[in-house]
Amino acid sequence: MEAGSLQERADSFTNETDIPLSYIVIVFEGTDGRPPNPAVAELYWDAIGSPDFPVVADTEVASLASTGFNGVNLAGKCLISPQMALLACTTGHGPDDWATDIIVEREG
Repeated sequence: MEAGSLQERADSFTNETDIPLSYIVIVFEGTDGRPPNPAVAELYWDAIGSPDFPVVADTEVASLASTGFNGVNLAGKCLISPQMALLACTTGHGPDDWATDIIVEREG
């Protein structure tokens, strides 16, 4: 999948495969290292170009325990099926080919 904003990546993947793809960003830490509040998520949403997908504040930091992502290496990325099953997690920036390959294998 080509690089670009997350929204552009999702749109490109869906256009190429006819398989719906959407992102959600879960902010688990504020700039001060403490759990975020909704205002932190709103600022992040604005900073990444006000995408059509949700950006939420994990005020309880439950996403770390729920996904197995330890919060150390950023960005943490997890792939969740439409049935809300956790399929895989990794870290890093850039293209999400690791995830799109899994999606195509499962849905294509």
